[in-house]
Amino acid sequence: MPVDTLSQCAQRLTPLILLVYMVFICVEMAADHFLKTKAYNFDDTLHNLIMFFVNRMTGGLGGAFMFSMLSLTAHFAPWKLHGPFAWIVTFLVVDMLFYIQHRCFHTDTIFAPFHEVHHSSQNYNLTTTLRASVFLPWLNPLFYFSAALIGCDPLAIIISFSLIQVYQFFLHTEFVPSLGLLEGIINTPSAHRVHHGHEQAQYESNLGGVLLLWDRIFKSYMAEPEHLLYGIKGVAVESNFFVAQLKPFVSFAARRLKQNQTEFHQ
Repeated sequence: MPVDTLSQCAQRLTPLILLVYMVFICVEMAADHFLKTKAYNFDDTLHNLIMFFVNRMTGGLGGAFMFSMLSLTAHFAPWKLHGPFAWIVTFLVVDMLFYIQHRCFHTDTIFAPFHEVHHSSQNYNLTTTLRASVFLPWLNPLFYFSAALIGCDPLAIIISFSLIQVYQFFLHTEFVPSLGLLEGIINTPSAHRVHHGHEQAQYESNLGGVLLLWDRIFKSYMAEPEHLLYGIKGVAVESNFFVAQLKPFVSFAARRLKQNQTEFHQ
């Protein structure tokens, strides 16, 4: 499928997805107000929405870049996967690569600053999903080109990745309790709440996209404790959009410089 056709499909679906997002956010905000659960904070919510709209303005370019890189990689694939089975395989592969990408984001490497802003809020609600780095879309192809290299169709990869992103939106809520037998099998709001906990063990757990199979295999699954605090321990919440976006990179560089100086003097 050409990039312009993919772009047309995205233009048709995006307004509907945004409408669904806004309806659910409004319902959750109303429930929060009447039940006085204090899941929402005005400044935090406004900050999340600003990040989202800035990301939407540049997201089309990021998506086109990812599709172009995947299409280029697909030319080197020794075979092509076809048929309904190929879509299932592609989704499973992309979900596994999402886990790998997510795990990289939660290690002390150059990948971490691209994701830190998403976890910096001390509130947890549906707008938390919208809190993301503007630089992240340009990094995505690095983690998903291998799917195209083994024969997955670039369009199927993009669709699978997009479905995982939409699914993740509904995980960011405190209003859905534990889902019982589904816990530890698929990602749930309960499992994802743990992932947003401020303790390091919580922060590095439940990294799957839709399936928590990968967390089970790689020993990163954690059940929800009775009490949780959100955010990143030792990282202050930034209300300025530009500071919030750039500070993780500055902090990472400063931390690495300090480590190098310590090692040099030793």
